[in-house]
Amino acid sequence: DGDLSINDQGNVAFTASDQQGAGVFLARQDAANDPPTWTLEAVAHGNLQPVALNSLNKIATVFQSTTAPRISEVRRYTASQPGAWTFAAVAKGGDVRDQYGRYIYPFLNILPGVSMNNDGYVTFIGQDIYNASVARLVQKLNNGDPTPNGLSVPIGTVLESTTLGDRRILVRPGNQADSAITVWNPDYSISEIIAAAGQGFST
Repeated sequence: DGDLSINDQGNVAFTASDQQGAGVFLARQDAANDPPTWTLEAVAHGNLQPVALNSLNKIATVFQSTTAPRISEVRRYTASQPGAWTFAAVAKGGDVRDQYGRYIYPFLNILPGVSMNNDGYVTFIGQDIYNASVARLVQKLNNGDPTPNGLSVPIGTVLESTTLGDRRILVRPGNQADSAITVWNPDYSISEIIAAAGQGFST
């Protein structure tokens, strides 16, 4: 969950800028060479924020528009062959209403921060459309899937997540050094408490 991510093959996805502007890139490692050599690919350009790379070399990231109206999108990029990338939208957000004043998207905004498992399920942070002071940690596979309520916290709360293979979510929801580390089930009930202040941790 950040500006770079590494998978089991040693490939690295990262955000950077080249002559075409800011974007997401993938460095593929060829471990057959000693020392290993790297092939660099431009995945996509745009205001694309933190990345998550899974072991199938799929990349999850968050796009945010830089002009009005504000539109944001969770994207999952896949390469049909090296250098040929397409994306599927997993979720959308935006401060956009229809002619009746109803919000078009299920989130006011998609905030930076994603994680993804090898099945392509992406855990991300959406700003609630009805209460802009609330952030929701949500997991989805496709944009057309129902949007769950997720884990709700005050906006500005740090949400560090890892999406596990069985769709459970390892998360540390909190801004304090002793904020609890927990595992949540796919239905957002607590599965396990890994570490918490009450267990003697202070930092």
